[in-house]
Amino acid sequence: MKHSAWIVGACLPALIGLSGCDKVSDNTIEPVRLVDVAKATRAKGDSYLILDARDAASYDAGHIPGAQRMTAAQIDPKDPDPRLSSYKAIYVYGEHPNHNAAKALVKRLMVAEVSSTYLMDDGFVAWKAQGQPVVTEQPAPTSSK
Repeated sequence: MKHSAWIVGACLPALIGLSGCDKVSDNTIEPVRLVDVAKATRAKGDSYLILDARDAASYDAGHIPGAQRMTAAQIDPKDPDPRLSSYKAIYVYGEHPNHNAAKALVKRLMVAEVSSTYLMDDGFVAWKAQGQPVVTEQPAPTSSK
């Protein structure tokens, strides 16, 4: 009995520390429709931020106009870049609706208390399928000497 009481006493602080994790989950992610992201790409000014959570090769092969590539690891939840809070909304997308990296990025932004962060509910595949504009990164020209 003493042994189990010790385990509970030793683990209780860790369990209490984890209780904040349930505040941000897949269920707390707010979706945004593809048409709303399309409107944001046409909006004048810098009121919206569109973040691409895919890998660099996918981003370079094609991304939503104006999108910046970002990963969850780039967000410090205790000290996020203050510019993130200056946007009217932040739209995050991945390759498809259940793209784990996109969900992780949205959750990290939510933990960092960056408000108005949304996950594009259909992903980049749907963006392309609907004929929305796509930007590709062109490799730098190589000189032939």
